[in-house]
Amino acid sequence: LEFALLMVALLIGNQQVFGSLIEPNLSGSKIGISPFVLLLTVMLFSQVWGIAGAIIGAPMIIIVRLILDENKKTQPIAMMMANDVEEE
Repeated sequence: LEFALLMVALLIGNQQVFGSLIEPNLSGSKIGISPFVLLLTVMLFSQVWGIAGAIIGAPMIIIVRLILDENKKTQPIAMMMANDVEEE
């Protein structure tokens, strides 16, 4: 029983570290979204829509960032969401 509880605790800890720290950093660098913005979006969407929201949170923020990047007036907002900002 003690071994089973230890394994469950280790698996939960591993999932928390990977889901909270490693995955947002890797995902953010691949898609150009700040890891903080990505994590915040997934948390917000999961609070509103549950598991489905957590799944669609990242694609939705990518779409929003692309739309904001196309308009000159909203480009500063898109730049704040970006991982690496390149000045023009």
